[in-house]
Amino acid sequence: MMLPVGTSDQSTSPEPLAVVYHGGTWSTSTSPIAGLDENLTAVSCVKNTKYCMAVGHFWFGGPGPSTVAQAFDGHTWTVLPGAEISGYATGDYLSGVSCADVTFCVAAGTIGNRNDFGDLIETDSSGTWSSAKISDGGTIGLPEGLNAVSCATTGSCVAAGPGGYVFPYAQGHWSSPTDADGASTITALSCPTASTCLAVDTSGGVLTDSSDSWSAPLSIDPGHALSAVSCPSRGFCLAADTSGNIVVGS
Repeated sequence: MMLPVGTSDQSTSPEPLAVVYHGGTWSTSTSPIAGLDENLTAVSCVKNTKYCMAVGHFWFGGPGPSTVAQAFDGHTWTVLPGAEISGYATGDYLSGVSCADVTFCVAAGTIGNRNDFGDLIETDSSGTWSSAKISDGGTIGLPEGLNAVSCATTGSCVAAGPGGYVFPYAQGHWSSPTDADGASTITALSCPTASTCLAVDTSGGVLTDSSDSWSAPLSIDPGHALSAVSCPSRGFCLAADTSGNIVVGS
């Protein structure tokens, strides 16, 4: 099953949109509306199940948006409580999500307040969300916000964002970032195993990680920005760019 998500512009206020692909057929799926101007930006579905998690942001009534998460069981969408971040924020966003199984999902994005921005990680363990700022752009010099996250297992994840930084997660702990792609912004990640990850960037480059050692970027789509990647196995990946091109690697 595949499940793209996004935003419908059919009304005066943007509303969440989901489309389900199952058994060779595409169909629109009705997603509940958590608030005004809701935008779903990322989705992850657990292999061999009908469970999916979609994340994004909506207008919370303050000066900026707040985060939102919705779960799909193959038939019905449910807005999950606890994913939204409270407080007076200039804008909280979720840009990526990855579910290792039906009880463990990690979402990545940006958390902000009136003075500072930081890299946001939200973790859903068996229906309970917790939030953490894993770096602070104002104090350690890192660009704010995370674009992507990928979890091969419940104990192994990688998050990435502007500046080419990657943050590894193992045994319940996020480690200090590595500047894997300093020349570009990493836009998407896919980790088919706990020891193998692949990242794509805004310069049409691809980087591979083998046991925490990242390769130099390899240009596979010159002149274009890659925006998404999926690797169902170590030997096969598919990437998409912002111009509608698909690049296949094997």
